[in-house]
Amino acid sequence: MVTGDGLQSVPYWHHLFILRSISVLFGTATVFLISLISPLAGLFLAIDTYAIKYTGVIYLEALPAFTSLASLLAAHKSRRVYQSDPENRKVWVGWLVLSSLLLGMTAASKYMYALVGIVIIMDSLIQGWKHKRSTLLGLAVWGLLASAFFFMFDPILWNSPLNQLIKSVNFNANYSVSQYVRDFGYPFWQPIKWLMISIPQYSNIHSAFYFNKGDFFISADSLIFILALAGLPNLLKRNKPMFIWLVVGLIFLLVWATKWPQYILLVLVPFCISASYGCNFIGKVLVKLRSGWTRTT
Repeated sequence: MVTGDGLQSVPYWHHLFILRSISVLFGTATVFLISLISPLAGLFLAIDTYAIKYTGVIYLEALPAFTSLASLLAAHKSRRVYQSDPENRKVWVGWLVLSSLLLGMTAASKYMYALVGIVIIMDSLIQGWKHKRSTLLGLAVWGLLASAFFFMFDPILWNSPLNQLIKSVNFNANYSVSQYVRDFGYPFWQPIKWLMISIPQYSNIHSAFYFNKGDFFISADSLIFILALAGLPNLLKRNKPMFIWLVVGLIFLLVWATKWPQYILLVLVPFCISASYGCNFIGKVLVKLRSGWTRTT
């Protein structure tokens, strides 16, 4: 294709391919990161139909889903290094700066994913209560850096930061209560339903989805949901940051008036980690039952 100025332009489908590839790249990177925590959780995220769909199309979800997880992991690493070796400033400060940079990118990509910042603050206060002064100071520096990076990565704010930010926040708030959103009539618990049911289990005429038969090889979302419920006690006991993330994210999704299915990517990472704990728990129960049955026979 040749444009009016004689320059050859890239065909439209090439642009679509590049944009979808970027989304897939970040979706795959998120699966890789969560697999470092739990390979089983990585498997669950990789086969979740909502994760597949909304990190395989040109949506905003893939980038902030990755950066929010990476920000939390970097903050956790910074705190662990500080607690074990506070003199190693170059390392723990580096992780702290990386966490704030990633959080700034997250907020600039999509505001709602910045909820992971609340998770980081809550977890830091819980884990660092014995060192309140250093914890509060670290959080203050981290928050200021994250705000600065947010401004850097959101060029719309450069011209008139306060006015543009207010306009953007007002737009999202007004959109959530608009007639267009109300016409869908989703109940407040709709996000739970999205988590419970795989996309192929919905009718093809469902207005929230556009998919073809055969787009998904596995429909295991309902199984992941059951396993996640079973894993909640162990998630609270063994991975408090992810438990906090799941609770804070679900509260937001239930309260926020807009109930689009892609929004559940906000909690899919801790949800899949909970499912991995649930799978391990059920496996141990079955082993005990089998050994008990063997002894009785």
